[in-house]
Amino acid sequence: MAYHVTDTKAGDNERVEALVEQAQAHLPEGRLETLAYDKAADDEKVHAALHRHGVKPVIQNRTLWPKEGDQEKVLPGGRYISVAPGP
Repeated sequence: MAYHVTDTKAGDNERVEALVEQAQAHLPEGRLETLAYDKAADDEKVHAALHRHGVKPVIQNRTLWPKEGDQEKVLPGGRYISVAPGP
């Protein structure tokens, strides 16, 4: 699909958009629907880039997760995360 080799100084989140563009160039149109990644990719720029490319994130949220008591959180692009109330 896509890969990029970097030195140890490059953050994982810095290469996500380039990897998405590479994958979309090599796959049939519409094939790349989701991108699974660890929480290193959980930042506003990554979510915005995925939204621009029509890719849904499957990323363990870190900074964008709703705070205690929030019922929803607005993500870049005007998308929402709804939070079900606990027991």
